[in-house]
Amino acid sequence: MKILIVKTSSLGDIVQCFPVLDFIQSRIPDAEIDWVAETSCAELVEAHPAVHQVIHIHTRKWRKEIFSLKTIKEIRGVCKILRKKKYDVVIDLQGNAKSGCITFLTRGLQKIGFGIRSVPEKINLLATNIRYETPQSGNIRKGYLSIPEQYFKDFPIINESKIFPLLHISEEEQKTITSYLSAPGITGSPCFLVCPGANWKNKQLPFQNLSEFLKKIEAHEKKCSWLFIWGSEKEKRICLSLQKIFPENSLVPDRISLPALQNLMGNVSKVIAMDSLPLHLAATTNTPTFGIFGPSSAIKYSPPGNNHVTIQGNCPYNRKFEKRCPILRSCSSGACIQELCSDQLFNAYLAANS
Repeated sequence: MKILIVKTSSLGDIVQCFPVLDFIQSRIPDAEIDWVAETSCAELVEAHPAVHQVIHIHTRKWRKEIFSLKTIKEIRGVCKILRKKKYDVVIDLQGNAKSGCITFLTRGLQKIGFGIRSVPEKINLLATNIRYETPQSGNIRKGYLSIPEQYFKDFPIINESKIFPLLHISEEEQKTITSYLSAPGITGSPCFLVCPGANWKNKQLPFQNLSEFLKKIEAHEKKCSWLFIWGSEKEKRICLSLQKIFPENSLVPDRISLPALQNLMGNVSKVIAMDSLPLHLAATTNTPTFGIFGPSSAIKYSPPGNNHVTIQGNCPYNRKFEKRCPILRSCSSGACIQELCSDQLFNAYLAANS
């Protein structure tokens, strides 16, 4: 069976759709699965062992140079690729106008997507011929997964394995990961991988609260080690400051690719992160996580499963939200996460490990 998944961006949303690949392979182990993704996200999708081919699009660049000959040639090239293969099933997991155009152009016998009550943009309905409503509440991954679950309901489970595959990486990247895990102070003890950063300040725990929380973990564990992971220069400075607190048993690795980071996460004892891409990436491994949520819903975005634990900060203004706080970017206090103290964090950690 030839299957095409249309989920072009963003990185976090794509990672949250990876369970769809595991689900399809559990029903159709020999399915040939292609994926349409923005060039900026393609590396991550290409590294997944279940994906046969990634069809690149570059819509941001195309919009800026819409009338250039190069853009026209690139769009024609993508259209040619989309029309070349006849797919048994095209699964639109984006549900907007852009993904609708892509889905419409494909040669698919059955094009499935969101129903009228759950589709993000109604115009997308013109591109699909089989539509399913998704749950409006609950975890976002289950929402994405509900579409193929409803379509493939008559396909028996062939493989019930709950082992998440590690993404493909180069031999050089594997050597780098091995060197980190065998570094002095890291090897021979439970290793915690900490991602202290987030895209928005109001989703990031204050340095003092985080450092005190990590100290409490170390005192409780008696012996452990730390890997502090960063994605920007600002986050790197935070990681270097954390390393100074644990000079004998911590390391700040160089910046690595997302597939390499996922492999590293798959080889540590626990991942501690804010509601951010690293937390969602860690959920594609079998490693337990501890997720810290403030102005976004842990119910909606936390990794599902008993080995994934979250703590949700309280809003002092009693704002209610299903996905994200409407003033996530503009709230002057960010109190829901800024006031999460180390005792609260550690008590949640202890409760999860009791």
